[in-house]
Amino acid sequence: MNSLSEKADSAPAGILSGIRIVDFSRILAGPFATQILGDLGAEVIKVEAPGGDDSRAYGGAGGGVRPVFASYNRNKKSVVIDLKSDQGREIAQRLVQSADVLVHNYRVGVAEKLGLGYEDLKANCPRLIYCAITGFGSYGPLRSKAAVDLIAQAYSGLLSFTGEPGRDPVRVPVSISDLTAGIYAALGILGGLLWRERGGQGQKIETSLLESLLSLISVNLTQAMLTGVPPQPMGTQNGMGQPNQVFRAQDGLVAVAAANDRMWARFCGVLEADELAEDERFAVLASRYAHRDELVEEISLRMKSLTVAECVARCDEAGVVCAPVLSLDQVAVDEQVRTLGAIVRVQVDGKEIPVVASPLHLSSTAPVVSADPPALGEHTAQILDLLGYDPTQVTEFREAGVIV
Repeated sequence: MNSLSEKADSAPAGILSGIRIVDFSRILAGPFATQILGDLGAEVIKVEAPGGDDSRAYGGAGGGVRPVFASYNRNKKSVVIDLKSDQGREIAQRLVQSADVLVHNYRVGVAEKLGLGYEDLKANCPRLIYCAITGFGSYGPLRSKAAVDLIAQAYSGLLSFTGEPGRDPVRVPVSISDLTAGIYAALGILGGLLWRERGGQGQKIETSLLESLLSLISVNLTQAMLTGVPPQPMGTQNGMGQPNQVFRAQDGLVAVAAANDRMWARFCGVLEADELAEDERFAVLASRYAHRDELVEEISLRMKSLTVAECVARCDEAGVVCAPVLSLDQVAVDEQVRTLGAIVRVQVDGKEIPVVASPLHLSSTAPVVSADPPALGEHTAQILDLLGYDPTQVTEFREAGVIV
């Protein structure tokens, strides 16, 4: 398939080079999925309503910078089409016919009203990989219910065991259901493309915010179903071994995961508290579970004599898993983060914006940032030209408000 435009740089072709994705999604789950694929070399055409993706207006970091849009929309082209108009839907149909993948996160039934339902398209586009991301799935009594991340965290049960014991729940402070659904969508699309290359046809791929979160809390849900006892808030404690949580040192916080008996003994050496290793309340993991509150109290008392740096250095030397609790300004200048190349810079409205790079490392086809997040409708005329519309038609569409 021909690209809509020649690459402006000399970067090597990505692993998905030649794959065209038409992305009707907005805000987070879908855009994150398509950015992952764009980083891998796919050509992503972002179809926006005349007002643009809502995330273009979300948040503010000073100077008019919108971090949500900047963080999840690199390596894309923007075309603005009014899908409420007959002409706009005809343009969208033609665009989809040129594509390998379609992504949307409309509520159930909306795509069909726009003529973009899977059954509407598959007859003329049998090789199309069609990905739909919903809040609660496309089946069941809640299939038409709207959802955002907070709603998914609530309904999945995740909120019921966040936060500190005896206090109200605390939302996981990133949109974890959207981002997880985006990752699952990208995985499903890659699987669909591989199946197609092996001689199969296109297919419909679905995931939802609810199901994505359920997959993350699988062990908690399974344990609750087996025991009849739902998990309770534990703060930073982790039920997989003890001690396994954050402790306060003299000058900050340290996360320690001395979760098995061997590491617990080494951690007692770090604390210069061999008597704790010999205490029958703490000698083995089962007893540490039974005496968790006492364990935490004993460790906390001894941690007060150490600075964060001292604790981390001692733990590292002793082979105890630990890390300081970093603030984001510390993360931004951290040597490990810098060495990994985890922060890249993009241009948005003439401003240089730091964003997180792809976490994938491929030896032959490394992900690259080949295009900044697009201005609203930046590529509309270019894309319509490639689809075969002549300048007169483009002018008519613009005057009618079909495109921007």
